[in-house]
Parts: sequence; structure tokens; C-alpha cells
Amino acid sequence: MIKKTAAIGIVFLFFITNLSGCVENNSESKDIDLTTVKLTLDDLKQDFQKISEEHVTDPYIVQEGKLFEGLKVIEKYEVLFLENETAFLKQQIAQLQSSEKSKTFIDTLRSETSIPGIQDSWNFSSISIETIGDDSVLKQNKTVIDGNNVTIFLLAFRIDNIVNIFASSYLSKEDILEYGMIIEARINKL
Repeated sequence: MIKKTAAIGIVFLFFITNLSGCVENNSESKDIDLTTVKLTLDDLKQDFQKISEEHVTDPYIVQEGKLFEGLKVIEKYEVLFLENETAFLKQQIAQLQSSEKSKTFIDTLRSETSIPGIQDSWNFSSISIETIGDDSVLKQNKTVIDGNNVTIFLLAFRIDNIVNIFASSYLSKEDILEYGMIIEARINKL
């Protein structure tokens, strides 16, 4: 139980964020229920447990120092899966107000090595991947957590005004990309 609590604490130190969007409208915007495109336990190859889940349907502005700092989020869904003390997968899906704002967010994320809302000392490097959705970026950071060497992957992609972000440890690049393609297919069906 202590290890599970420590792992949850590590995840939250790593990736506690509130997502958000902007104030302009765009004809390329999707309006969907984000819970219909979320990752489920049935999608996961590993033996994960769902630790937490949150669905926010009231628009809000993200605070300074968070991942979507200053943007307005129309709707947000996030879920945290945990396999063991250091293996986690966190998904955040946000509906921003415009496709333009979601594109700007992905472009900014691609150019940064440190990411707001994520441990300040971690420097992420980009990995070249085939595009998921309209635009995507995969970043990695190699670090040590509780004496274990860990590779943290961050996959972010957008389809119109919907942004999906996965953060994970101990998953392969191939697994995180496969989960991204699952969500991409679900969004594109709507």
C-alpha cells in the first residue's frame, strides 16, 4: 500500500495539470463527449488498475505553471492507470475552443524541452514519429525514480480542437503510439 501511495505521489509530482483552451471559434471545432473516446482497461496490454478518473464539463481557464497555461478548456477528461510502484499511464483529453489554439499548443510543446506542470528538472527530447491525428509530438525523458531507471514518454496529438495527451513510464514507444492510434480512431469515428 505504501508503494502504491508513493507511486501515485510520483505520478502527481510528474504530471498534475489542468487542461484548457481559448476564446475564439473555429469552423473546424469538434463538439464531442470526451468520455466516449477515452482509453479503457480493456484497451491496455499490461495489468493496470484504474486509480483515478475526472471529467470536467464546466469551461475554465488553466492556471499559470500548468500544461495548458492561460488557455480556456471547454471540457476535460483524465484518467490514471497504475501497474506497479513506478509504471503508470495517464491520459488527458481536452476540448479547446478552436482548432487554431490546439495547433498552437502542439507547436509550442514540440519546441520546448521543459514542460509546464511537469517536474522542472526533467528535460524532454522529441522523437520522430508518423503523425497521429492532425498534428502530434512524442517526447521522452530518461530519469531515476525511487532508484529505478525510468523512461517517461509524453505523447500529445490533436484532431481539430481536441487534444489528447498520454504520459507514461515503463511502456514502450510502440505501446504508447498504439494507444494514441486507438484514441485517434475513436475521435475520427464521431
